[in-house]
Amino acid sequence: MRDQSYYLIGLALITLVLSYMRVAFWSMSAERQSRIIRKQLFAAILRQEMGWFDCYKSGELNSRLADDVDKIKDGIGDKASNAFQFIATFIRYL
Repeated sequence: MRDQSYYLIGLALITLVLSYMRVAFWSMSAERQSRIIRKQLFAAILRQEMGWFDCYKSGELNSRLADDVDKIKDGIGDKASNAFQFIATFIRYL
């Protein structure tokens, strides 16, 4: 009985470490991608002609840029890693 409990404790610790690594690495990747996207979107906005800015209210472009990139970051970071975990769990139990 003691051997089985040690085995389960070890398995729980390994799962904890691997889950932390999964979240950390996907979050780092999401941060890198969001930084690249922000730079490219900002450069694209700066290349627009002056008349293009008359169509938008003050601050609307900044808030849209931040909101859209944050949605992409959330999708890449947490949701993608959870999806891979759930798919792997599903395949394991087939």
